[in-house]
Amino acid sequence: AICGFLCALPFILNDLWFLTWIAYIPILINEWKREEDKEKPYKKAWLRGLAFFFPFGVTTFYWIVELYPMDFVGFTPFIAFIVVTMGITLLPLFQALFTSFNIVFLCFLKRNRVKQWMYPLAAGAMWIFQEWLQTLTWAGVPWSKLAIGQVHVLQNIQSASLLGSYFV
Repeated sequence: AICGFLCALPFILNDLWFLTWIAYIPILINEWKREEDKEKPYKKAWLRGLAFFFPFGVTTFYWIVELYPMDFVGFTPFIAFIVVTMGITLLPLFQALFTSFNIVFLCFLKRNRVKQWMYPLAAGAMWIFQEWLQTLTWAGVPWSKLAIGQVHVLQNIQSASLLGSYFV
């Protein structure tokens, strides 16, 4: 959960852009070094993914709180509180239900004895695939892409202008 929060923190505080590059490393190490679960390994991996991606989503959806008191829509303060609370919890939860399969993928790779040097590359490819897949549905939101947390790093922006945000 802490890694998910730290990975998304650059979306709020631009000077912490480097956290995006290192916050996922403990997840990779944990998944690689973890003893193989004998009972329901993929379900447990999915739950670990949920523990990462839900705080990541809540952090990237931080701006929803700024909508309160929603008087521009004519909501009462109570209804606005309910709507904002649902937005800050249910939207990230919905996305986390699907993005948690990234960790299931890592579990699958380990169980199938993929070479250790390929593990981070496969994890990065899966994250990119998951970001791209979200763009194909109504649930895909543009503000939770990792490249957005890198907008204040000149080299990353220049590479994105040439090769796209998925390259970053």
